[in-house]
Amino acid sequence: MLFKIIWEICDGISYIHSRNLIHRDIAARNVLLTTGLRAKISGFGFCSDPDDPKFMGNSLALRYLPVRWLAPECFQGKFSSKSDTWSFGVLLYEIFTLGEAPYEDLQKPEEIVECVRHSRIPAHPKHASRKTYNIMQQCFHRFPERRPAFAHLMDVFQSEMEAVFINVAFEGDDDN
Repeated sequence: MLFKIIWEICDGISYIHSRNLIHRDIAARNVLLTTGLRAKISGFGFCSDPDDPKFMGNSLALRYLPVRWLAPECFQGKFSSKSDTWSFGVLLYEIFTLGEAPYEDLQKPEEIVECVRHSRIPAHPKHASRKTYNIMQQCFHRFPERRPAFAHLMDVFQSEMEAVFINVAFEGDDDN
């Protein structure tokens, strides 16, 4: 079920990107779950065109963005689908730590900014498999162009869903 939710998050973000928009605030607080546990993306307050002048340089809008979820290049006003990929990596961290905020050991905003600017990535979450953490590390790649696209992430999590389904389908088959 968890990988299905993650896949639906990827699907929602992929749709946003297909409309040539950047979300800029991908975080657990902006994922809604329906009563049927379907994931829906919300929090569109910062969502706009990649070249929106409100988010360029030292604009006032940059001060309102959540620094713990921002990719390093965002501090220079550079946003793209790949900066959303970084934020998605942080969302995975939130999921697999059962709700911990990234960089919880840091309290001062300037410390967090320095940490992110130097591409310090969150530690391996306790509940994440090695494979899942590897995906997170790809999302945190220092060079944005090397981060995975959401179409690729959808394929990865589709495979994870299928692997879980196959394992569950054969558990308890003691008739052999």
